Amino acid sequence: MLARKAIVSVIAILISYSMTWAAGPVVKTQPPCNTGGVCMGFGPSPFVVRSLSFTAPSSGQTIVTVNGSGFCQNSNLQSVQVAEFDSEIVSPPGANVSFAGPGGNKFKFTLPANSDTAITGNGVFNLSSERVFSIAAAQTQRYALKIGPVRLDSSVICFVEDAALTVLFIPN
Repeated sequence: MLARKAIVSVIAILISYSMTWAAGPVVKTQPPCNTGGVCMGFGPSPFVVRSLSFTAPSSGQTIVTVNGSGFCQNSNLQSVQVAEFDSEIVSPPGANVSFAGPGGNKFKFTLPANSDTAITGNGVFNLSSERVFSIAAAQTQRYALKIGPVRLDSSVICFVEDAALTVLFIPN
């Protein structure tokens, strides 16, 4: 009976190790937020564009990527306007946004006066970015793409056209 318990214990340990060895990368993604229109417009306050929760099965690293685009427009017919904002992939979503941080970007546009006969006052931007996070143990993380406006002149409105986050987990 003791030998049988020892064999069962050894088998359980081998199965446990083989499950650990077999664990590989894990991917979690979300569909773009655009469902036939723009995701959202934004003004002068920092905000979360998209967020994604991910439960890491063990220690390792996550590579968080964002893909998306948007545009800013100047509705003023008389004068040039300015749009300036930062974006960053953050965790947790309440973290401050900084273009100087990992996965950060700075966007600056001088938007010419709008015209009744032509589209002249638009600035298009690409939100693509990635950031690596270390995970100490199995746990749930929440990642977000955050935008922090620096300067949006009074006649400027900006829109996120589409955006999606993807998490690639690589175990240690």
